[in-house]
Amino acid sequence: MQIPVKYRKIIYFIYLTVVTVAFLFWLFPEDKVRNFVKRGVAHVDSDISVDIGGVSPLFPPGLKLKDISVQYKGAPVATPAYIRTVPRLLSLFGQSPRFFFKTNVFGGIIHGDCQVMDDRSTNADIRITGIKLEDIKQLRAISPHRITGLLDGDMTVNALNNSIKADSNIEFEDFSIELATPFFDMDRIMFHTVKAELSVTPRRLQVTSSTFEGEALSGTFTGYVIIRAPLESSIINLKGFVKPQAAFIKNAGKTLPLDILMKKDSDGKGFPIMLRGTLQEPQLSLR
Repeated sequence: MQIPVKYRKIIYFIYLTVVTVAFLFWLFPEDKVRNFVKRGVAHVDSDISVDIGGVSPLFPPGLKLKDISVQYKGAPVATPAYIRTVPRLLSLFGQSPRFFFKTNVFGGIIHGDCQVMDDRSTNADIRITGIKLEDIKQLRAISPHRITGLLDGDMTVNALNNSIKADSNIEFEDFSIELATPFFDMDRIMFHTVKAELSVTPRRLQVTSSTFEGEALSGTFTGYVIIRAPLESSIINLKGFVKPQAAFIKNAGKTLPLDILMKKDSDGKGFPIMLRGTLQEPQLSLR
């Protein structure tokens, strides 16, 4: 019995696909790809290094990096279980290839796309969803307080050599600070939402605008953080306005002259405050 031509074409296509995929996985140059990725990361920023446990091809064409460890100046930053990256195929024939990527880290998902430009700079649009702050070890290292909550946001990154700039809009939900030392009989401060617009370079974090809403306190603040190594020594310079809520007034009203402070609230913003010092030892004062 002779197989019709149209079915033979389908069979040949399936056969070639299976053979191609088999050879791709069998002959895949894992070590070369791993070294290529590590050199690419170092090209973007020499202070960042990455260790990769394994690399495997994806079908349709792409890569999956597994058991990853990211360090900044030798200090561990993140250990995502995987990173998947798939190129936009038509872009590979041009001078500015574009790649889509996805990774799970800190209990959430980071995904987006990046593009390598003609001048060897890299641009990326990133979406962050469901990051658990309690899973970020660096927060525990730089602060004596336990910080929890969920982080979502959007970020654009521009990188050339060691010059990196990121602009982002982020939002925290159920943001909680468990205080190492009680503050006016409160051992925890809760915020339903914290929203901020940030601009970040390797040496400075600029808070363009921010708002926070909680059971105890609400308000706004702006300012900057000068980033230093180690990170806990980074210098804070923030200022804003705070409006006490019922939970705070109940606990602090007996020891703080809230009636006098609220007289400073001439336009409904709350009373003015400043936050200075370092990340490890922040100092709160009234303006």
